[in-house]
Amino acid sequence: MTSEAYDKITSKSQRKRDALALQDLGKELAQLPVSVLRQLPLTNELMTAIEEFHRLPPSHGAKRRQLQYIGRMMRSYNYADIKNTLVSLRNKQQSSHQKEPAQEGWKDNPKNQASTWLHRIDREGTNAIDLFVTEFKGADRQKLRHLHRNCVKFPENRKVPQQRKLDAYLKQVIAESDAAGKQNVNEH
Repeated sequence: MTSEAYDKITSKSQRKRDALALQDLGKELAQLPVSVLRQLPLTNELMTAIEEFHRLPPSHGAKRRQLQYIGRMMRSYNYADIKNTLVSLRNKQQSSHQKEPAQEGWKDNPKNQASTWLHRIDREGTNAIDLFVTEFKGADRQKLRHLHRNCVKFPENRKVPQQRKLDAYLKQVIAESDAAGKQNVNEH
């Protein structure tokens, strides 16, 4: 269907809803890591526009205008393919997260425990922090809440360093707890 035929058949409100949906899809694409973007059927122009979105300062509506531009660019591409590939990647990712690792002693490894707690704190927030503090007595609730608040406060493209700080603190507390537990076993 040509653009002129589409304009005559659909209402202005529907065209605006479609444009906003494409803009939302563009925003979702802009928040994905580059490794995932490379798996999607995106053109070089669209990849360049998304990279430019990451370079823009967050002030003065520049990012909003860039998202509008990405949405406008996507009108001329087959965005259904992009959407379908994105959904299949998401389903793959969810199924891989639901599987338990087959390794022996997985739960004993502080790195794996910290990763599990990090995802749980990210999903549940304060409730998970309270559970972590009750399970690991050496944990500082205030510091955990501060680190979690920073993870939530920052936008997706600046969230990773904050999550690393939280992950490092979780690993530290779990390792200290394991060391204290082993010391208590040796004393008895």
